[in-house]
Amino acid sequence: MCVALAPLARAARILPVVKNQHLLLCTLLIGNSLAMEALPIFLDTLVPPYVAILISVTLILAFGEVLCLLSFIHLLIRFLLLRRPFVLKNSFPSLLPDE
Repeated sequence: MCVALAPLARAARILPVVKNQHLLLCTLLIGNSLAMEALPIFLDTLVPPYVAILISVTLILAFGEVLCLLSFIHLLIRFLLLRRPFVLKNSFPSLLPDE
């Protein structure tokens, strides 16, 4: 396989999955919710209930919130810096108090 065709082949393999974005998003959200709810139930069989809740909340916060935010923060900063003049120009009048 040619090196230039490798990205096209990978894109063709994943296209059926991402073709219906709404179904993909709903599937990911439902799967995520099920995993988050199952974690304390699973841990409850291994450790006392209060430890299971403490561990599950810590893991969900660390991996579900903080790690995801840190992985995309550079994209957010780039997005905001590129659009800063537009945002300041268009939102400044709305920030002034009403007279």
